[in-house]
Amino acid sequence: MKKFFTWIILSLIGLNATAQKLNEVSTNWTTHFEPKEAQIGDTVKLVITFEMIDSWYVYGSERFSKECLEMGPSLTKFTPESIAGLKPLGKLTSSKAKKKYSDIFMCDYTKYAHKALFEQYYIIQKEGVHPSEGTINCQICSDEKHICLDFSKKLSASITGLKRIKKTSIISIPENQVEVSKNGDINKKATTDLEPENTICCDSLQKIIANTQVKELSLVASAELKKCDIPRRAGFDDIKVNLVKKTDSEKKQSFLLLMILAFAGGLLTLITPCVFPLIPMTVSYFTKSDKGSGVYKAIIYGLSIIAIYVSFGLITSILLGENAANIIAAHWLPNIIFFAIFMVFAFSFLGAFEITLPNSWVNSADKQADKGGFVGIFFMAFTLVLVSFSCTGPIASSFLIGAANGNFLGPILGMLAYSFGLALPFVLFSFFPSVLNKLPKSGGWLNSVKVVFGLLEFAFAFKFLSQVDLVQGWGLLDRDVYLSIWIATFGVMFLYLIGKIKFSHDSELKGIGVFRGVLAIVVLSFTIYLIPGMWGAPLKPLAGLLPPIHTQDFNLSESSSSRYAEVEICETPLYGEKVHLPHGLKGFFDVRQALCCAKSQGKPLFVDFTGHTCSNCREVEAKVWSDPKVLKLLNENYVILSLYGDDETKIIEPYTKNGNQITTLGEQSTDFVTTFLKANGKPTYSVMGINEIQSSKDNLIVLDELVPQQHYTSDVDEYVKFLESGITVFNDANK
Repeated sequence: MKKFFTWIILSLIGLNATAQKLNEVSTNWTTHFEPKEAQIGDTVKLVITFEMIDSWYVYGSERFSKECLEMGPSLTKFTPESIAGLKPLGKLTSSKAKKKYSDIFMCDYTKYAHKALFEQYYIIQKEGVHPSEGTINCQICSDEKHICLDFSKKLSASITGLKRIKKTSIISIPENQVEVSKNGDINKKATTDLEPENTICCDSLQKIIANTQVKELSLVASAELKKCDIPRRAGFDDIKVNLVKKTDSEKKQSFLLLMILAFAGGLLTLITPCVFPLIPMTVSYFTKSDKGSGVYKAIIYGLSIIAIYVSFGLITSILLGENAANIIAAHWLPNIIFFAIFMVFAFSFLGAFEITLPNSWVNSADKQADKGGFVGIFFMAFTLVLVSFSCTGPIASSFLIGAANGNFLGPILGMLAYSFGLALPFVLFSFFPSVLNKLPKSGGWLNSVKVVFGLLEFAFAFKFLSQVDLVQGWGLLDRDVYLSIWIATFGVMFLYLIGKIKFSHDSELKGIGVFRGVLAIVVLSFTIYLIPGMWGAPLKPLAGLLPPIHTQDFNLSESSSSRYAEVEICETPLYGEKVHLPHGLKGFFDVRQALCCAKSQGKPLFVDFTGHTCSNCREVEAKVWSDPKVLKLLNENYVILSLYGDDETKIIEPYTKNGNQITTLGEQSTDFVTTFLKANGKPTYSVMGINEIQSSKDNLIVLDELVPQQHYTSDVDEYVKFLESGITVFNDANK
């Protein structure tokens, strides 16, 4: 803030320094059109150069942050005048300027020292020689002289308009298809006479967007001056992909991890106040019968518990379906609902209130249990499920919701593993009833278990809120904010375990047992482990639970990936201000732009189907992509196309697919992957090459998938082999 006020004072001094001669600052102004002549309807640009001496500099023409609009220096502006026969296209832009962060204004700006280069685009409307005049206004500053001067100068140049013969310009925008509004935007007109033989390449499209603030496009341009001849059109009707045989490794590891965690959750449920006191009562019922009959009843009882919970999982899968589950994983409404459910369960565990099912349900099930036989045992199990819901509901729902995020089998397998963990001890205790005598007695420790579970529910609830924040782009729950909530929550858990914090319904803690003490040490260690993450530590084991590291406001680890930022890609990627690649990698988020770059650079295309809400994607990026060998292969040998299947950014070229309007980047990405890769699971990785021979037929762009698709893996060597094999096949095909 001190720097900012200093700059204001220096500027005021400079504005009053009328004795300063501006010709000491400017040594040379030049203006010219490129090209010098063009046909009617062509787009040309007026190039303005400005040379300065000594320590003088001038700011560019763009601001890059909305919050900076009300402050900062006077940016360079150009007002076209006397332009008969020419139509201005957009606003003045800074060319070949480097974007830098200003500590004074706390914003990104472009700034020129010694020599400035600006461009103004026009459309030629008439034949003949067209002189063009305009006034450029800017603020020229010198930190050495502690002064800023307002500068204004008339500029002129001329261009010859030729009669229209054929399209040969760099950027051609037919007047009957494009109109330019007063604020410089290009708006699409309703027209049906687009000329399909003309194409617009990625670089040309990016220039138009950068210079005209395009929101909608209906543009054509010649490819005669471009090496890339990938057509620019909405949709993918002109693309074909030849797939290779798929592997069946998808999600095996994630399913296994899900079932292990769910099984452990079932076992932990036993030590909650709602279930633990029921164990001796239930087991004693089975042991009253003869041994053979008691064992048989116990097995039926356990299988009944499993059947009930698996039924819940099956119903969830049927209601959602595989595609619906993928939508629910990204849509803001169900994630907000899941967040609310977790918070309700958390406060219930913490003792704010008790969640119970209607007594009529419990009484009805209990009456059925009195009938005896198989039906009676089943309803005994059902009564257990209903009575213990206040404790089992939050835990079971956690796995049910987590498993529903993206796969039909997830809820079924999750409930199978959870119910098996819950039912198994009842059966085993019936086999060996003497073990019951060694169990601890019910007491206040059971309430402590509920409190710990409540704090866990509270922490994990923010996972769902984070997914909404990422998809909607709010920026409210960035990685450092998320981590601060977790650090505070687990810090409170540690203080609770050692008796420094006590809730109103807790009994007196006379001492800390061995198990409680060990658990306190584990919680404290985990809390300390989280703290470096506030400064950018990767925390790889938690990558699937945390927001991506690019949301971190303060990241000391950014310098480790700076060497990868030095590798230039073809151009600025579309939608790059909304979505990002990890570890400083550069790539594209638009299919045609990536194809253009892959063809011009002669590299294979690496397709990364990912999502803001994809936990497995974050794990692969943190554990595998961070490896130097993987980063080197991706950075130097591939053009990366990262497709976010859940991003809500509006695309520049909406289209209709099977009667549905495709308007967002997520819908477009999902359309490409499901249509051509025949996949809908995240992550999915594919390596492709453009088939030059087949692409020349029937106006198709034919892509060959080079190796079988790769899905979730934490094995770096496996991933390196996948990338290296793709490079080998691509090189062999292009010898």
